Amino acid sequence: MEDELKCAICLDIAENAVETSCCHHIYCQECLQEYANNQVFSTCPECRSLFNILPSQLARRMIGNLLVCCPYEGCDSQITRSNVEDHKLLCQYRDIKCTAPNCQFDGNNEAFLNHLVSVHKKDLLKNSQKLFSFLDEIDSSPASTNKSKLDPIIERNNSRGYSARLGYTGKYYCGRSLDFTCSCCNRNCGPGNGCNCTGCMKLDIEARKLPKGFLVNREGFVCRKGTTGQFYCGRKMQTYDPRLCDGYCGPTNGPSCGSCRIINSISVYHSL
Repeated sequence: MEDELKCAICLDIAENAVETSCCHHIYCQECLQEYANNQVFSTCPECRSLFNILPSQLARRMIGNLLVCCPYEGCDSQITRSNVEDHKLLCQYRDIKCTAPNCQFDGNNEAFLNHLVSVHKKDLLKNSQKLFSFLDEIDSSPASTNKSKLDPIIERNNSRGYSARLGYTGKYYCGRSLDFTCSCCNRNCGPGNGCNCTGCMKLDIEARKLPKGFLVNREGFVCRKGTTGQFYCGRKMQTYDPRLCDGYCGPTNGPSCGSCRIINSISVYHSL
């Protein structure tokens, strides 16, 4: 069964498992997005059809139930993959270095907690009062009666009047037909990935408080125009021609990554 849950690109158990909308092979989300990022028109690595990336909820549940060993030396615990991060956070064999200025402490979880109380007690108490300051500011704000303007992750209505939710790219999607011509996807606004309509792109810009001229590409990364007039997100590209660039998408010139090339080709986005 584990073989069925391996990514068809890296051949390891799929992380944040996704599948293609065409032949439904399983991939790591990062592996498949990097693959698609290097093609202007993404075709499936298995069947070569155009595809959308879909989260594979069943595969994610099955992978989450697989047992793995704790990565910390000295710990013999076996935990499910879905609980690895919680276990690592509390594992007594976890080694922690104190990041306070001029502090050289290095020890396990329990020793670190004792160190904080004994050495950094004043700082600990002082900062503990700020843990929920952001939520307190929202609750006391005059605009708190309209939480939708403050909360960047709740369901919202876009400027086209449709209800929109966040997809796994971090972009808003309403699931309706795109309000412009697009040849790189199925011409729908999500609901989980790909190009979104102009109304949902405006929500992306508003939720991230981006200044004029900044957009969000189809993978969910912020991009803006460089000196060439093309959009760039500044990220490292998986493959590139060293004769043409340094391997990064911009940030000011050179070739764009696959997702930013799509932004460049959709003129209606440029007016947002």
